[in-house]
Amino acid sequence: MSLLALIDPQSTSWWRSFFIIVSVLGVAGMLLFGPFPDRQPHHLLDVSDHVVHWIAIGLYLAIAALALPPVHALRIEGVLLTVLVLLGVHVALRLMFATGASKK
Repeated sequence: MSLLALIDPQSTSWWRSFFIIVSVLGVAGMLLFGPFPDRQPHHLLDVSDHVVHWIAIGLYLAIAALALPPVHALRIEGVLLTVLVLLGVHVALRLMFATGASKK
């Protein structure tokens, strides 16, 4: 998202359109390929996964909403993108330390 906005940093229409497009694609990907809501969480890490999933969707929506009106909210969007990256690190660490299902 940020790399696409660097194509023309002086043009606000470029970064606004890229932020909106990538945010909408991010929400669609999270809803299509995210955790299944019908599965009941059994462990604290499962609850954490669901919370992070919905927080990430909210962040994507907030970034898209801030990019729509012609206000100067680039700094706020930068903070939201940073939080989104930190959530990605959380998910990556969760996947790295995840244990598989027990083989019986």
